[in-house]
Amino acid sequence: MDRQRNLIIILVALFMGGIAVYLANTYFSGVEKRNEKLAQDLNLNSIVVARVPLRYGDQITADKLKLVQWPASSVPQGAFTDIRRLTADPEGARVVLRPIENGEPVLSSKLTGPGGRAVISATLPKDKRAFAIRVNDVAGVAGFVLPGDSVDVLLTRQPATEPGARAEQITEVVVQNVRVVAADQNADDASKDPQVSKTVTLEVDPVQAQKLALAGQVGQLSLALRNAADQETSAATATMRVGDLALGSPAPHATAVPAPYYRPVRRVRAPAPRQPAGQSVIVGKGLSVTRVEVNP
Repeated sequence: MDRQRNLIIILVALFMGGIAVYLANTYFSGVEKRNEKLAQDLNLNSIVVARVPLRYGDQITADKLKLVQWPASSVPQGAFTDIRRLTADPEGARVVLRPIENGEPVLSSKLTGPGGRAVISATLPKDKRAFAIRVNDVAGVAGFVLPGDSVDVLLTRQPATEPGARAEQITEVVVQNVRVVAADQNADDASKDPQVSKTVTLEVDPVQAQKLALAGQVGQLSLALRNAADQETSAATATMRVGDLALGSPAPHATAVPAPYYRPVRRVRAPAPRQPAGQSVIVGKGLSVTRVEVNP
């Protein structure tokens, strides 16, 4: 009797489990079909995004990625549509070159090729060069110049003068609005903590690289950190001289207008009327009164 009851219980459990599996499959199949229909109606495509924040040098693995639906009309250039194709390459895993935040599309421009390494050369555009300059805690803005920032490079030098002329140092702008690729050996754009570096690597074009190489030999280079929103460059920059440091001095290349000169007015006191030497008589005629000398 007990064996028969246990058998019935097992059969009922199996039946209920089968029903649960069937209902689950039906539900998930329905959800998948609804999602596919919704994607077709809204014209959505599946693209690969980051499941967790990815930093410079991280390897791309499947557990760090996920698929999301994205409007087909706004899919970013270089996006991936298959996680397995992105991660299961026989040549090796790809490596992150630029920070990718959680939920951000994974783009080919932010990754190396299969089996690649996180090197600065892979982050440079085709027409750019990486050029390193030597800095210290002052020239490097106290360590607040970090990868991803934009800076101007200033040159302080003493130009050649004629014999007997007074030597005077000047400061001028060599290049403007160039991106910092690395500070020492740190190339992570997500760096937040200041660090005093000995060298800073800049992203410049070939002509700017030549200017910086020459400027480093004739004077001292310094960095000026720019506002992240300020991308404008000036076609003509002023040269600052020692005389321009005086308080109230005119701006460089500005013509000082002299103040008008007023000649002081000298007040001259009128001489006192000469008193007659002899006797005199006062003669009045109408409103006029005169003194007439009378000779004895």
